[in-house]
Amino acid sequence: MTCAPSRPACRCRTAASTPASRPANGSKNPESVASLAMIALRHSESASAFGLLVLGSPDPTRYAADMGTEFLARLGEIASAGLSRLLPPF
Repeated sequence: MTCAPSRPACRCRTAASTPASRPANGSKNPESVASLAMIALRHSESASAFGLLVLGSPDPTRYAADMGTEFLARLGEIASAGLSRLLPPF
């Protein structure tokens, strides 16, 4: 069982959803991330996720649960295609 979302998920950050790693915006304070987009990285739509691309923003309205996710889904497909070449064969 995987906990990666089946499609991109966007939401406001809560204490429980704060990524453990440093935000990509260069801030050393994870509290500066106010909204998140999570995109599962997969070989195919039916495959289990081999990774998770997490985008964070200090703007609480940047990623919202009611926003469209078509662009984020495409970004996940492109990232998955590029990164899956680096994985060991199954």
